Amino acid sequence: MPSSSSPSSTTRIRVVAGAIIRHQTVLIAQRARSADQAGLWELPGGKVQPNESDSDALVRELEEELGIRVSVTGELGISDYDYPHICIRLIGLTGTLISGHPEAREHHAIRWVGPDELQQLQWSPADIPLLGALESHLRSPPSEHT
Repeated sequence: MPSSSSPSSTTRIRVVAGAIIRHQTVLIAQRARSADQAGLWELPGGKVQPNESDSDALVRELEEELGIRVSVTGELGISDYDYPHICIRLIGLTGTLISGHPEAREHHAIRWVGPDELQQLQWSPADIPLLGALESHLRSPPSEHT
């Protein structure tokens, strides 16, 4: 559960997470074994750079991390989470795959999962508050995904 107070030595970092949807499944990534929170699942993404929009950051991060081009289609939600060493504001965005084949360049594994699988996985704590909206999005008719 997110902390209500921020650790005194940290600053809140803006991070984007992409729920890339394909046929009512979402692309998820498992953190690398050498990374913080190794083995936990997350929506792929990364830090927003100064003067960069959330959408531009997600497009850039997914191209770097997964080798894919995406189109951002909407917002999923926001999760503020305070880890012991860093405080983040995680901006969940939805999107679709435009080109490329996802590959785990910086992650241990990647996979497409449906709504019934979401709660069965071990998630990075900051992503957990986004799962309810993600599950609803995946269960909605495809025409509502735009």
